[in-house]
Amino acid sequence: MFFVCLLHGRYYSATIIKMSGVTDDRIAIWLSALTAFTNFIFTLVGLWLVEKIGRRKLTLGSIAGMDRFLALQIICFTLCEISQNATQPGHFIAHLDHIY
Repeated sequence: MFFVCLLHGRYYSATIIKMSGVTDDRIAIWLSALTAFTNFIFTLVGLWLVEKIGRRKLTLGSIAGMDRFLALQIICFTLCEISQNATQPGHFIAHLDHIY
């Protein structure tokens, strides 16, 4: 089942890359292969880290990192939206009320 899902995901990954704006089929296929290779390499790195560091420390570190980067993502998206709508008066205060 795993291999069927893996092949199914690889089939659609080039299509997703083309939907992002890449027009050449060959480039989309190579980018898809690069994505699959990167996934494979970091799966091996993850397995090595589990054995080296341990599951508990790795999980706690992942949760802390995820919290920090989600907060950074919220800040970045908020600033992007504020800068795009900076011409509207009072938009910043209305947006802060919407967040909280």
